[in-house]
Amino acid sequence: MKETTLLLVILAALISIAVAYAYYRDKKNQGSFRWLFTGLRALSIFCLLLLLINPLISNTSYISEKPELAILADNTISIRALDAGVTELSILEEFNNHPELSEKFDLKRYRFSESLETLDTLDFSGNQTDIGSVLKQWGELSQNERGVVMLLTDGNQTFGKDYQFFKDNFRIYPVVLGDTTAYSDLRIEQVNVNRYSYLGNDFPVEIFVGYSGDRTINKTLSVYSGTKRLFSKSLNFSPDKRGERVEVILPAFEKGIIKYRALVEEVDGEANTDNNSRRFAVEVIDTRNKIALISAISHPDLGALRQVLESNERREVVFLSPGETFEVADFSLFIVYQPDNRFDKVLDVIQNSRSNFWVFGGKTTDWNFLNNKLSGFDFSFGYQSEEVQAIRNPDFNELQLEGLDFTDYAPVEKPIGDLILPPGSQTLLYQYIAGVQTFQPLLFYKEEQQLKQAFFVGEGIWKWRVNHYAEHGNFQRFDNFFLQLTRYLSSDSNRSRLTVDFEPFYYGGSNITLKASYYDKSYTFDPNATLRLELNNRETGRKLSYPFLIRGNTYEVGISDLSPGEYDFRVNVEGESLAENGSFTVIDYQVERQFVSPDIERLRRLAENTGGSLIFPEQADSLLTALQTNDTYRPVQKSRTELSPLIDFRLLLLLMVLSLAAEWFLRKYRGLI
Repeated sequence: MKETTLLLVILAALISIAVAYAYYRDKKNQGSFRWLFTGLRALSIFCLLLLLINPLISNTSYISEKPELAILADNTISIRALDAGVTELSILEEFNNHPELSEKFDLKRYRFSESLETLDTLDFSGNQTDIGSVLKQWGELSQNERGVVMLLTDGNQTFGKDYQFFKDNFRIYPVVLGDTTAYSDLRIEQVNVNRYSYLGNDFPVEIFVGYSGDRTINKTLSVYSGTKRLFSKSLNFSPDKRGERVEVILPAFEKGIIKYRALVEEVDGEANTDNNSRRFAVEVIDTRNKIALISAISHPDLGALRQVLESNERREVVFLSPGETFEVADFSLFIVYQPDNRFDKVLDVIQNSRSNFWVFGGKTTDWNFLNNKLSGFDFSFGYQSEEVQAIRNPDFNELQLEGLDFTDYAPVEKPIGDLILPPGSQTLLYQYIAGVQTFQPLLFYKEEQQLKQAFFVGEGIWKWRVNHYAEHGNFQRFDNFFLQLTRYLSSDSNRSRLTVDFEPFYYGGSNITLKASYYDKSYTFDPNATLRLELNNRETGRKLSYPFLIRGNTYEVGISDLSPGEYDFRVNVEGESLAENGSFTVIDYQVERQFVSPDIERLRRLAENTGGSLIFPEQADSLLTALQTNDTYRPVQKSRTELSPLIDFRLLLLLMVLSLAAEWFLRKYRGLI
C-alpha cells in the first residue's frame, strides 16, 4: 500500500472516532452504552470512508512451474520403411509410463509429419516430412523458457526449410530411428525438361544421377518411351565421384503427350530400388500461336514485348517491317509499334481482314495518320512529349488481370494532348501525373462485332518490366498481365472456352491438383460457372466425381486419396455443352520410401545448435537418467501478486451495514429512538 493511501486510512480512522465521540459526548441517558454506541458509529463511518478511499489490496500467491518436456514422434511412412516403428513405440512407452519424469516435467506429447498433431496413436501414414516447420510450431506453442524437446525421427525431410540450422530457447535431443548401416544406393535425383516441344524438333532433358557407396561402379543410364530405348550412356561412380549431370536430346516425333522413363541400373545389394527410375512427359504440339510485331524502328520496347509474349512457350513473335508481305491467316494478333504513313498498306490489310490489332504509340507516331486510318478515334496530340505514370482503373472488371500496382513503376513518355474515345471503349490504365490521377486513358481497348482494337499511347514499357524484376526477382506477374490481355485480343477462333491444366504424372500419396479456366462467349473469364471433374480408373472401373472451387482467376480441384493407376477424366460445365477430356497416371511412388538410412549428420548439427545431444535408441535410458538428475530442469517456484480494489470486498460493506443495524437496534431497545 502506498504511503499516501496509508495516511488517508489513518486520517479516516481518526475522523471516524472524532465524529462518533462528538456525536455521543453530550447525549444523556446513554449510561454504560455510550462507548458501545460511539464504537459502532465510528466503525460505520470508518467503513464508509474506506470505501470512498478505495485502497488497492495486494494478494500474493505462489505456484510451482515445471519445465516442459515435449516428445515429438515421427509419424511418416519412412519410419515403417526403415523398420523403426517398434523402436519408436517402445521408447514412447518407456517415457510415458515413468512416474518420476511426469513428476519433474510437464509432459507434452505430439506426433508429426508435415505439421504437429496431438499424439493419440502412431500409424506411420504421413506422406511428407517437414521437421523445420514442426520445430517452429512447437516454439510458437511453448511458453516455457526451460523447455526440452525429445525428437524421435529418422531425420529425413522431404520438403521445407533445412532444419539443421534451427535454433530457439529450448534444447533438442534427437533420438535417431532406423538402421544406421551405410548402404550403397544409386538413384535418379532429378529430371528437368520443358513441358512443351514442337513436332519435328529435338528437345533437351537434364538428368541428375546420385551415388552413395564405398565402391567404384559402372552402370548404364537409359531413357525409354514405352518399350523403345531412345538413349543410353555408361556412367562411372566412386567414393570421390558421387554424382553426374547427363544431358539427353530427344526427338518430338509425334503430336500429343509423350511419356518417358529414365532408368539407371541397380547396384549389387542395393536396399532401395524405387529411386532408380523416374517418369516424365512432354506435350508435343504442332504449331505455335504466332503474333506479328510490326515496326519500322528499333526500340527496347520491342525486345521487352517479345520476351513477355514468348514467356508462354506456345506463342511465337515474328518481327515484320511495314513493307513486308505476309499471310494474315498465319497470325492470331498484330501488334503495330509507333505507326506512321509507312503503315498505310499494312493497316489496310489488317482492317480489311477484320483481324485484331494492338497499337503502341509514342514520340515518333504520326497521330494525324492514325486519326485518318481509324474511325471513331480522335488523337489530339502535339509534337512535345511528357512523362506519365500509370494507375489502374478501379471500375474495370471486364477482364480478370494480374493485380499489379503500376504507380510504383517508372514513367513512360507520351505526346502532350488529349484523346477522345469512341463509345464502347474500355480503359484499363489511366495517366497518373505528379501523384494525381487523371481520366485520360493510357491503355484501352474497344470491341465491336468481335473485332478487337487495343491502344497503348506511350513508350517505355521495358522500364516497367525492369522495375518489376528489381522488386520481385522475377517477371512472372508482369508478363502474366500482358499475356492475359494478349489472350483476350487474340483472333484465334478455334481456341477453346474451357481449358484444363494438369500433369501427365502424379506421385501416389501426394496432393493432386487440376486447374481449369472457363470463358464466356466473349472470352471473358467467368467466375460464376459450375465445373465438375469426372474420373474413371481404367483398371478397376471405379468412377469418382469432384467439384471445382474458384481460386482467384482459375478453378481448382484437389484430390489426395487416389490409388496408383491410369485415370481418364472429363471436365464438364453445368448448363453448357462444353467439356474437356484427358488422362493422367498416378505412380506408385512414395517419397518417404526413398530413404535407406537416417540422416545422422543433420540431426547431430541440430542437437549442437540447440545445446542438446544426439541420442541413439540404445542410449534412451541414459537420456532418461540425465533428464531426471539434471538440476537445470528442476521446478521453479514463482510468485504472482494481484492488486484488488477494496470496493470489491463485499464483507466491508456487510460490516458497515451490520454496524449501523446493531447501533439502531440497541438504541431502539434502550428507548432512545
